[in-house]
Amino acid sequence: MLQACLNGDRLPGDARTLPLTAKALAEDFAACRAAGADEAHFHPRSPDGLETLDAGPVAEAIAACRAVGAPFGLSTRAGMPGVRSVLGKLKRWEVWPDYCSVNLHEAEAAEIRALLEARGVGVEAGVWTLADVARLKDGPRPMRILIEVMTEEPSAALDEADAILAALDRVDMTTPRLLHGQGGSAWPLLRHAQYRGLSTRVGFEDMLTDESGTRVAGNPALVTEALRRA
Repeated sequence: MLQACLNGDRLPGDARTLPLTAKALAEDFAACRAAGADEAHFHPRSPDGLETLDAGPVAEAIAACRAVGAPFGLSTRAGMPGVRSVLGKLKRWEVWPDYCSVNLHEAEAAEIRALLEARGVGVEAGVWTLADVARLKDGPRPMRILIEVMTEEPSAALDEADAILAALDRVDMTTPRLLHGQGGSAWPLLRHAQYRGLSTRVGFEDMLTDESGTRVAGNPALVTEALRRA
């Protein structure tokens, strides 16, 4: 499975075609689908282009992207501008995506996982480190384990990924896994995931260039590049 990660926490201006509005997100999602992506992950934005978990912009983005007709998920990361409690924001949502990513090391992770389960929303359990593997048991079974390696040096990132995968093999052999990196490790880990038969993702959240380091026109071009040698 290839997921298109459309915008992440990028700032307006980081990329000329960075999708920020609900309309732009839906159009970009549709274009990535046409290029071969199976799903999308994105961070809704307020009118100023910054990340938000406010119910209004979230509902607008969900409604626009629902028309694409493919699964999609949202971020629940801590540290968004003006967000003191992610859980408090989520409790105000009236419409929901297919799934949400939840970083297991964050303070409200267990409560957020329980809320999502109660709403019938899937959980991508974000595993950043070996310590997060143990945290998988602190909540309902996720729909997917999202292995997120923050190290950007490729060789070290590959070692970290394999260590986490080995630890997961010891405790969970059945939950689907998605492996990805960021920055300098994004393309090496994408190819490593493909080599190991795992799901992965591609898009402006993780990288702004193709494998040669050349800036690309947009997320659909990154999807095409990811699939070119898969």
